[in-house]
Amino acid sequence: MAELTEFQVDLIDAYIKENGVAQSELQEDLLDHLCTSVEGQIQQGKSFEEAFHYTLNLFGPGGLKQVQTETFELLTEMNATMKKVTFGFGLTSTFLLLAGTIFKLMHWPGANNMFMIGAMIFALIYLPLILRHKLKESPSNEALLHTSGFVGLAFTTVGSLFKIMHWPGASVLLMVGMGTLAFLYVPIYFYK
Repeated sequence: MAELTEFQVDLIDAYIKENGVAQSELQEDLLDHLCTSVEGQIQQGKSFEEAFHYTLNLFGPGGLKQVQTETFELLTEMNATMKKVTFGFGLTSTFLLLAGTIFKLMHWPGANNMFMIGAMIFALIYLPLILRHKLKESPSNEALLHTSGFVGLAFTTVGSLFKIMHWPGASVLLMVGMGTLAFLYVPIYFYK
């Protein structure tokens, strides 16, 4: 396989940046894709310029700007879908936790199952989805804040489940969860 020189790679990189591709991750992906395609065309006997123009024509009339626009639209659509899924898990877990609590207070059947399923959805699905979203969209210096809040809430939720179900280890889980919230999350939150 023919390898491009550093100068040729820099030319392709400059072309990508000059033609409206602003997102750095997309720039890197396009650079890798273009270099691989150009190398393949050079292997078939074309010059660098011919191979480069041939590869650019493969992107169609909109070129690289169209690729960026379509990528942005796809990511926006995926982000909206992810928010709906997260909302669905949050709503389901909240409903099950509240219904399970009411059923438990009224000594109705099914209370334990509802509370257990609600707590597990909340701690194992909803909170990690929220943490992922927060870590992605927040500045990197807030990672400890969000992570400590997640850990504190998850341990407190699971500790509450253990306490209500009279399972061993409930006190330790509650102490870890509430301790994390009290001594790590709250001070960092108020400091920021």
